[in-house]
Amino acid sequence: MGESVLFERYRLLEAIGTGAMARVWHAIDTRTGDEVAVKRLHPIAFGDESSRRRLNREFVALRSLRHPNIVGVRDLELREDDAAIILDYVAGPTLADRMTAGPALTPDEAVAIAADTAAALEYAHRSGVIHRDVKPANIVLGADGRALLVDFGIAHADAAGTAITATNQVTGTFRYMAPEQLRGRPATPASDVFGLAAVTYEMLGGRPPFAGSTPLAVAEAQVTGAPPIGTIPAPLDAAVRGALDLDPAARPPDARSFAEALRDVLDDSPTVAIAPVVGSDEGTSGRAAPPSAARDRRPQAVVIGAAAALLVALVVLAAQPFDPNVDSAIDAVPSASAASAAAPPSATPAPTAEDRPVVPEPAADPEPGNGDDDDDDKSKGKGKGGKGKGGG
Repeated sequence: MGESVLFERYRLLEAIGTGAMARVWHAIDTRTGDEVAVKRLHPIAFGDESSRRRLNREFVALRSLRHPNIVGVRDLELREDDAAIILDYVAGPTLADRMTAGPALTPDEAVAIAADTAAALEYAHRSGVIHRDVKPANIVLGADGRALLVDFGIAHADAAGTAITATNQVTGTFRYMAPEQLRGRPATPASDVFGLAAVTYEMLGGRPPFAGSTPLAVAEAQVTGAPPIGTIPAPLDAAVRGALDLDPAARPPDARSFAEALRDVLDDSPTVAIAPVVGSDEGTSGRAAPPSAARDRRPQAVVIGAAAALLVALVVLAAQPFDPNVDSAIDAVPSASAASAAAPPSATPAPTAEDRPVVPEPAADPEPGNGDDDDDDKSKGKGKGGKGKGGG
């Protein structure tokens, strides 16, 4: 492509990711010389006053998140006819890329990645920000060995009660979403712990914990429980599946506690000889055994009640077309290793019906300072970086 400069400042080099609501570019900041990621938004994300207010609130909330395991947000460019979020750039694959390419991650590697991600979440939660979309495509593996969490673009600044996405909008990647998120309830730190546990399960087992091609199917699988991972020590398996409990209160109290539990059982467990197999959840058949003993001991009436409420709440979602690999809101930044087939820099993708967020109950955008609220995979890996390569 010919050289193009956006906002009289950012020289676009190549497109590194495209999602439902944004296209992400690897770029050079001509004022500083830094490599950056420019997340150029589709007009639907900033075309009205309420959307512009949300973007401004999002930027204010996320700009202050500075942590070694979080890709930094640098700036917001918001014009009448164009808008972009400027991010640190990190040259490295996403965890999703890594698991697809192989070889399979060892338990030590998986726990190290989970611990880095947990540190990022713990910091964000203490800052009043919930990520809402923890998944392999939102975790970048830097050249220095760090795992960095990206795409807080749908995060929720709950400390001030400020909604960053529209009220009652169910957003996220269904296969990693906590049951309460699938029910359209506000996400909490416990929801992020569930997402991290789902990612950890996939790193260790080679497939996501819950198979399903629709939200209803995923919800049913969550009620049944994730099958045991037969290739890792039982205590490690129990620690991971325990954080996938239907009840948020039964999960580890915070992300750090989850990471510490993984480390403790890994330190006490013998070396695993059988490595997990990299694969897809679509090929998973049946469940080898019932959920963890801890979940089995819970009163049956509680489990049945939670299951019924979850399935009833998801009836409205069942008719929606679903691709578990498609984002549903303002997306993230793909890895530097991703293919970069791109449209001209002046063009932004038009969202399709499948890309748009599922909205169970339409609601007006809250006024600043009110409300609550929650995206998949596309704009992450690459354009997010730590301070290593382009800042971060």
